[in-house]
Amino acid sequence: MLLAGLAVLAGFSGCSGSIADYMLEEQIRCLNDVAAAMENGAPDFKIYELKARAQEAGRKLGALNLTEAEKKSLGERHRGELERVRQRWGAAMLRYAGKQPGDMHFPGAEGANPLGAPPQGKQ
Repeated sequence: MLLAGLAVLAGFSGCSGSIADYMLEEQIRCLNDVAAAMENGAPDFKIYELKARAQEAGRKLGALNLTEAEKKSLGERHRGELERVRQRWGAAMLRYAGKQPGDMHFPGAEGANPLGAPPQGKQ
């Protein structure tokens, strides 16, 4: 959802218009707000409210109907910010879901072995 929007934005590499820059910066601010809320354990309703703001900022940016060249230029100018928010968003999503990287847990799959061998103790 929002990460898909980030993937599209990452392809934006350069628009000369300050309106597009402002709109992208606003979306990045909104996404950072969502990540901060998830990191700090904010209530779900607050996170959903912030996500809606981020989605609206993305919709407004899309409504500018930028050319491919403008999108490319815009993305290039904001590449670092986009990468930082993408990384922060991903880490915050894992924390929000109660998981740490490398510690994925799939309810109902306890004892399952992806290699097909029987789980230890059940041979």
